[in-house]
Amino acid sequence: MKLKSIFLCLILFMTLCQIAFVSAATALFVIAKRHNLETATQAEFDTIFNLYSGELAADALLNHDEMMRARLSEIEKREGVEIRYDRNDSRILPLISSSSALSSASLPATTFERVYDLKLSGMSLGKLRLSRRLRLLERNDYLLMIFFVSIPVCLLIFGGRIIYKWAIRKIISPIEQVVALGSTGEMDSMEGVPLEIEQIVKSFERLWSAMKKQTREAAIAEIAAQFAHDIRSPLAVFEELIKDIPFERPEQKNLLMHASKRINEIAVKLLARQRPTLNQPAQRAESLFLVIKDMVHEKELQCMNRNIKIEFANSRATAHLFAIFDLGDIQRILSNLINNSIEAIPTTRDGSIIISLREVGRMVELEIRDNGQGINPDKMKYLGQKGYSSKESESDSGTGLGLYHAISTVKSWGGEVHVTSEHGAWTRILLALEKAATPNWFCSAVDLSQIDQVVLIDDEESNLAIWHAKIAQQNSSQKHFPLMYHSTIKEFLEAYAGYRQYSDRILFVFDNNFFHENICGIEMIERLRPPRALLSTFGFYDLELRRKCETLGIKMLPKPLVELTPVVSATAMNSASVVLLDDDRLVHQMWQYWAQETSVKLSIFDNVDKLFLRLRDFPNEIPLYVDFHLNDNKRNGLMVASELAKRGYENIHICTGDECAINERPTYIKSVRNKSPPDTGAPGSQDHFRHETGFPD
Repeated sequence: MKLKSIFLCLILFMTLCQIAFVSAATALFVIAKRHNLETATQAEFDTIFNLYSGELAADALLNHDEMMRARLSEIEKREGVEIRYDRNDSRILPLISSSSALSSASLPATTFERVYDLKLSGMSLGKLRLSRRLRLLERNDYLLMIFFVSIPVCLLIFGGRIIYKWAIRKIISPIEQVVALGSTGEMDSMEGVPLEIEQIVKSFERLWSAMKKQTREAAIAEIAAQFAHDIRSPLAVFEELIKDIPFERPEQKNLLMHASKRINEIAVKLLARQRPTLNQPAQRAESLFLVIKDMVHEKELQCMNRNIKIEFANSRATAHLFAIFDLGDIQRILSNLINNSIEAIPTTRDGSIIISLREVGRMVELEIRDNGQGINPDKMKYLGQKGYSSKESESDSGTGLGLYHAISTVKSWGGEVHVTSEHGAWTRILLALEKAATPNWFCSAVDLSQIDQVVLIDDEESNLAIWHAKIAQQNSSQKHFPLMYHSTIKEFLEAYAGYRQYSDRILFVFDNNFFHENICGIEMIERLRPPRALLSTFGFYDLELRRKCETLGIKMLPKPLVELTPVVSATAMNSASVVLLDDDRLVHQMWQYWAQETSVKLSIFDNVDKLFLRLRDFPNEIPLYVDFHLNDNKRNGLMVASELAKRGYENIHICTGDECAINERPTYIKSVRNKSPPDTGAPGSQDHFRHETGFPD
């Protein structure tokens, strides 16, 4: 009924518009006709005056009033005009109505009038006024107007009725049918519904699903933040109780303490994600290793009720690889891709998802491989298109934005995404990103070259065993590194007076977050300013914490990387006789093989900062081989060589696969050579360049 009223109002509105249009057209017609009549009448008046002015002037001159009246009456009858003559002496001759005069009952008319000066030989004899009353519209004109108004009105009425019936049949009824199916839960069977309506319904379903998903994610984020805020107080009570409970084995207590601390760190991360990030760059150098490790833990919990094994095939070599990306985006991309792998594995099959990270040249490649159903070859060419999903059913397909978002986002970072699959067997997704330089805040190696003692301040006792194992590997008959441990800030401050007198030979390793403490690790470092300090924490994503580390000139070591981070001591450094700086792992392997074959003590660095951190342990005459094309945004090999020369190093060699890349060799560079190890006899080796003072011709 409401729709019918709308159609009736629409028809009425269109009718009024049509009437207004016809009225406007009629007004224009009347104006045009009046102008034409006025022009024709004035011309006719001029003709009449010119024709009879001589006779009338003679009568006026002779004062023949009777003859003047008779002549005027004759002219009125003959020409159909009204004539009025006014003498100069103000005597006015009466008007004589002609036979063509109109009655008062006539149709609307207008009077046209013109005044002429009656003269004879230049002498004025009075005024002669000619007038005529004419109708602007005839009866036929009115009939024509009625016709033009009635025809469109009739067409609108009948056309509107036809459109109304068509809308009921083609739009309203199918929509009512869809609503009825929805109320009965039979939306999958829309037989008889037009294709257009079906597409509209499915589009609305997808939009509604996406809106519900966003609302759900926002609600989850809010709940997570509230959870993180509320759980920290009960955790503190829980940890206090653990300290007072006697355990049969110490490792049981350490395990519970570690679990409690991890929950607290997770709460810290959840709260950090809710903090505003205004004026912070979205894209920055981050560790892919840490992102993957966190995501694997999350997805393992998600798959607890399914027989799916998620494995991160990591290695020590990839633990310190960085790339530039948006942290939130990469987490969403990895989460979506791993979810796709989980959903692709049938519940009847033992699932396997292997995530690997590797360095290939100047790129970092992240691979996700599963043993799911794979992708139909017919659908492979459509992958990555916006809105397209390779899933079979509409209910599972979502919005089709997952892979499209991954590809477009990774490309915006200068990377690539490749998808390969064997239908029914496996799927492999490869994300390739360009390597980035190691950030200034990141600790890529623990430097013990100038250290006599290590002091660990951490309330999580399980970390003590990790540091004991790391330092024990560096102990030798010539050097022993004692490790002191403090579980609270109070305990450390009581002992700090004894450390202060030789603090320049001590490495202080601080945890950042402590239970029952009003001060954190970074604040202790800021207050005490020890000469050598290291911050080890789970809160490595905190941008403010990173900024403080850079300001204080200290490094941050993420706790998940403590076991994988190398420790360098003076004993190990002083034993080296050759140093290589190159960021290519294949070159490392080639030189390591050469060192084993020739019994040369080789020290390899893949990062400029690592080299300069330990440079003081090498004598000035040691051979330094520097790669020209370093993965450093600020420095190439020549710049590094210049800095080495300023520090007194004299035996510097540039290694490159393209000798033409250097136009002129500085004097402080002893040779420019290829990347093969020295003393091999190959062209471009150390023997080949030993006596050169410039480039070969």
